[in-house]
Amino acid sequence: MAADPVVDEIAELVGWTGTVDADPAWRAVEAELDVVLPVDFKALMTRFPTGWFAGFLEVYSPLVVPGGTSALLAEVSDMRDLLAEQPHLPFPAEELLPWGGGFDGHSLFWHTNSADPASWPVLFCEASFTTWGSYPGTATGFLRAVLTGEFTHPVFADQLHGDRAVFVPADPNP
Repeated sequence: MAADPVVDEIAELVGWTGTVDADPAWRAVEAELDVVLPVDFKALMTRFPTGWFAGFLEVYSPLVVPGGTSALLAEVSDMRDLLAEQPHLPFPAEELLPWGGGFDGHSLFWHTNSADPASWPVLFCEASFTTWGSYPGTATGFLRAVLTGEFTHPVFADQLHGDRAVFVPADPNP
């Protein structure tokens, strides 16, 4: 996969030098979901394993973990069930594709309202699915903006404090 300048900037911001062999996993995940995922996100997850950005945002990897599924596929499955139970969503549930979440039950989605994955805006909400926000760019643009302090939102007000430019892998030995 080609280098992505925003992913490179995120890696530099958080001091991450690792890589992940996620290319084979992408093919399986995209086939399972019947969707092509954004190139920037695939570049991010080829650089970073599942882990926590800014101390509270987890980004889900396509890699299969012990137990037989990927964090991304598991979250998509779980979130589809949760969204189906919600009476008032700002968009149809089938247009919301999760890619990350937060310590307090926050969820990160793409709004898949276009055939072009590069144009999918980022949506996010609290655990209750009642308060929503959006970022008008890519997942990697959103992460960079959160890490640099260029973007904030009331949904994340309680989490955005201290050093934002950190990444902690979920597995300490990725």
